[in-house]
Amino acid sequence: MRAIRSFLFLVLVLGLGPASGQVQLKFASILPLSGSLSGIGISGKNTIDLAGAALNATLSGQGVSVHITHLDSKQSPTVATTLAAQAASENVLGVIGELQSSTSLPIAVELAKTQTPQCSVSTSGTLSQKNSRYLYRTISEDSKQGVVLGEVIQAFGWKSIGLMYSGYAYSKGIVDQLASVAASSGTVNVVFNAQYDKDTLHSTLTALRASDARIIVWAGYPEELIELIPLARKLDLFGPTYSWVCPEAVLSVPAELKAMVASGKADQADADAINGLLIASPLEGVGSKWTDLKALYQSTYGSAIQQFGGFYYDCMLLMVESLVKASSNTSWADIALGKFPRDLSVLVGPTMDTIGVSGNIRFDANFDRIGAYEILNVYDGVLRHVGGTVGDNYHVVLNTTTPPIFFSGTTTIPSSEIVLTQNWITFKDPLAIVLIILYGAMMVITGISVLMVYSWKERPAIKALSPQFMIIMGLAMELAFATIFTSIGKPEKLNCNFRAWLFGVSFAIVLGCLIAKTYRIWRVFANERLASPLRVAQILRMAGAFMIGEVAILAVWSGYSPLQPSLVIDKAKGTYNYVCESEKGNNSFIGAIFAYNGLLLVVATYLAVATRNVPSRYSESKYIALTVYSLMIWCTLIIAVCFTAGESSSLSFLIQSFGVLFVTSTTWALLIGRVMVSEMGKHNPDNDMLLPSSANLKAAADSSLNALGGGKPGRAAMGSSGTTAKVPGGAHGAAHTSSLARSAASGGVEYGEYAIKNLSSWFGRWERHELMLVTVPVARLSLRPLGSSGAAGMVVDVTGVSVARSLQRDTKNCFELTWQNRNLLVQADSDAEVVHWMQKLKHAGTLRAESSGSRSAGASSNPRVLSVVERPKMDADRKPEAERLVDEGAP
Repeated sequence: MRAIRSFLFLVLVLGLGPASGQVQLKFASILPLSGSLSGIGISGKNTIDLAGAALNATLSGQGVSVHITHLDSKQSPTVATTLAAQAASENVLGVIGELQSSTSLPIAVELAKTQTPQCSVSTSGTLSQKNSRYLYRTISEDSKQGVVLGEVIQAFGWKSIGLMYSGYAYSKGIVDQLASVAASSGTVNVVFNAQYDKDTLHSTLTALRASDARIIVWAGYPEELIELIPLARKLDLFGPTYSWVCPEAVLSVPAELKAMVASGKADQADADAINGLLIASPLEGVGSKWTDLKALYQSTYGSAIQQFGGFYYDCMLLMVESLVKASSNTSWADIALGKFPRDLSVLVGPTMDTIGVSGNIRFDANFDRIGAYEILNVYDGVLRHVGGTVGDNYHVVLNTTTPPIFFSGTTTIPSSEIVLTQNWITFKDPLAIVLIILYGAMMVITGISVLMVYSWKERPAIKALSPQFMIIMGLAMELAFATIFTSIGKPEKLNCNFRAWLFGVSFAIVLGCLIAKTYRIWRVFANERLASPLRVAQILRMAGAFMIGEVAILAVWSGYSPLQPSLVIDKAKGTYNYVCESEKGNNSFIGAIFAYNGLLLVVATYLAVATRNVPSRYSESKYIALTVYSLMIWCTLIIAVCFTAGESSSLSFLIQSFGVLFVTSTTWALLIGRVMVSEMGKHNPDNDMLLPSSANLKAAADSSLNALGGGKPGRAAMGSSGTTAKVPGGAHGAAHTSSLARSAASGGVEYGEYAIKNLSSWFGRWERHELMLVTVPVARLSLRPLGSSGAAGMVVDVTGVSVARSLQRDTKNCFELTWQNRNLLVQADSDAEVVHWMQKLKHAGTLRAESSGSRSAGASSNPRVLSVVERPKMDADRKPEAERLVDEGAP
């Protein structure tokens, strides 16, 4: 109801024209009533109407009324010029408008032709350089905003700023004045100053970020800032170390962003980005008059008054007030006909110190408003008053009761300089303490395991795995664990170089030992011809050679260009750290280290694969392979982090520290720890089922031995009297051995352990086999591989098995066994053994044929495979020759 009454009042006062006998004072407004600025234009029109209504109420007793015609500039300079000419032709006493300088200036030029006074709320500095004296403003011009922004910068104690503005005269005027103020201050340094447009926005923001400016003063229009925010946010130009300062044009941005977020046209992160934004805005209203006007506007139009509304109101008030002053010497009738002073010093000068809704109205020599400014702070979409100007020099005073809240959510003022904090892990950090505990624990465990290896070095399981290498690798792992103490704390030249040596030497020793010990196994088991024992001293020299290669690279590196700390600054995060690098050839030496260690990894991998089928007692291939895989994965990850983490030293430290801990601990567990746990869990060093050997079996073997003139019938003889023969647990193994024992007890047995190669297979290779010929009660030939526990063997009918001396090249003391589609090459110790076995096999075949009755030729050439048996675990007293060569390699 109150809104209806207010509207009817305006209609009666403004729309019905003058009453009989009243003098009509005609005015015009030229405002953007359509287009992107229509919200401000319509709000300005409404406040002008409210001012007119108030004036009519005051002047009605003097027989005077105010009539206002509103014209739409459509934000076009051409249209505005035409409308100004039209208003002047209708003898208006004054024109209010426009908002933009691009339209205000053409209006001023046109109105100067008829000396028509103009009141504008445009802030452009170009309007101050007018040739006529007919335009005045109720708002301060842009250069004053530049002064105020300079005062804001100094009020917060900022010493360096970056300036960025769009390509409008409004923006440029403010920034130019601010740059001038900064230069004259002697305390504020402008580190960046650039104009941009849509095409250069990204490159300009990138250059702004590179300038290290932390306080950014931006000038432009609301839509331009809204467009800029997402890109600037992605470039990390909003955050706790940045503060943005803008002029009054962006006052509507917080509300616009809030609406855009609600409609899904913007992200909440965009709205949050401007938290902490500071805005210097002309003080549009103050006191009870401003409060009453806002309430009247709300009740009349059902919405809040828009920006610049108070200044439009004061334009109307001041324009009529100046005529009231002139009426003391001139009648209202003459004034209505345009008979009043047109010079502003005469017309407007007497109105100095008029109190409007925007406060005390005063002018400078150009009749630009000497107005007050307020400092506003944006947080959570709300504008907070945090300060303002005092006096004619626009000195800024900040509120102590309502300080600004910055992006960080605190009132702590961001620094204009890059405040760098150290970004390395110290010994007091919780992460460092945890790592030291973990590394220290592994150093203790590794040290204890090394002592255990030394004390248990004669145990078969440990002796087979070369205890010397286990001890050396354990000590190398201790060096790797010690690297943590060189990685914590401020990098210095000493720990930079010491860390490189610890990493390099420990890595080379471990891989060198793996390669050497695997090569030793490969030489014995995978070679076509069994070689003489490879002494541990020889293998140690080989491992040492690999370490010498690493040491040589490190020595040249340290001598030519030693590592030293180099400062790295993360400007976005405000942190600094030191990285270890050489002044000369840094990448070349890193590449040499990577290449050398990569080659060692490849060789270790190849040998691990090549020895995968050796007897399980000596086979570490799967554990070595797992070790190599672990090394490859973590080394690749650490290298990738070093080259991609950039200035993120925390991430690099985390990956490297836990990577070294994991891979070294894994290597220890696979190569040393598992053996120690296994040995600790053994109640008896030999955990096999024992079966008493047969004296008759020994006698049979001795009989065969005597037949050769005292030589042993095979590479290993049966156990002596009083010893035992070991077989694996299980009924099958026991039954098989018992059968052989019964056969041997009858006196018909030949036994030996030889290297045998399958010639009928493309992939045939030398492998150790147990070869046993049993002639009582029937002739059978037993072959069982000695490679690994559980491998399958076979027992075949001797009938039809042909035997012949080998005629193959590069073979010595060899004979061939052939039946069905099989052709086996057997290597004996001597030619006498070859002859002995050939005679025994031929004789056994004859005995078998006689006992079986007459056989056809076909049958005799096709012996039956009587059974396939699981190979029992080899007797400790019957080691294959390859194992002997390994075990006898110790000095």
